[in-house]
Amino acid sequence: MIFMNLQQCVFLIIYYISLINMTIEFYYHQQSPPSCVVWMILKELGIDYKGTVVDLIKDEQKGAAFAKINPRKQVPVLKDGDVTLTESRSIAIYLCTKYEKADKKEKLYPRDPLEQAKFHELMMRDVDNYHFFGTYLNGEEIFAGRAKGVIEPLLPRCEERLQEYEDILAKNKYIFGSHLTFLDFTCAHTVSGMAMTGFKDWEKYPNLRKWKDTLSKLPYFEECIKAPTDANVQLFTLLLEKGPEVLMALAAAQEQKK
Repeated sequence: MIFMNLQQCVFLIIYYISLINMTIEFYYHQQSPPSCVVWMILKELGIDYKGTVVDLIKDEQKGAAFAKINPRKQVPVLKDGDVTLTESRSIAIYLCTKYEKADKKEKLYPRDPLEQAKFHELMMRDVDNYHFFGTYLNGEEIFAGRAKGVIEPLLPRCEERLQEYEDILAKNKYIFGSHLTFLDFTCAHTVSGMAMTGFKDWEKYPNLRKWKDTLSKLPYFEECIKAPTDANVQLFTLLLEKGPEVLMALAAAQEQKK
């Protein structure tokens, strides 16, 4: 009986050591807006993780190795022990709920049920806006070489959606009130998508500009918002100018650097 108890103790010690040493695995690409949202949460909450870049330019997400991690062949992916999550907003809620300190007053994700409902309402609207801006960008057709530009008739409706953010920020410093939440991360990347088209009329949206200036003070803003946005603007411009063959040239250039 004593031996069995000792054996159980050893097993428990090994088990808890394995939990302590367990590292979150984060599969992402620096120019993927959904990836960047998760990336910012990991940084904001100070969560240790092992990052693995999945090269979207080289279509690594479509390979057999990555398909074993995510059969949908998309980034981001978060693995935390036996948990694997493949949708950025689901990952965001999971990370905040599990790892954000209980006594932290200004949380990235609310805990009150009514506040969560309001938060989710804005989050779902932002998802809709993100996809609508993507439709306007016409990226899938441009990347495939079947189109030469955006869908111009959708621009007025895009501007209406930008005005939604403008109106929210007329009342609040941040998207969900007076302090930072992960909605600021998702909305920042949604709005930044418009920059890819060369959209210039930002003077119509002073509250959006002020909000972005506030976000620019975050220590990871340059790495997780500005640099990805600039890179996507450059890539989109090259695609419009030279067509999808530019992707093969970029992949070849990356391979030569290795």
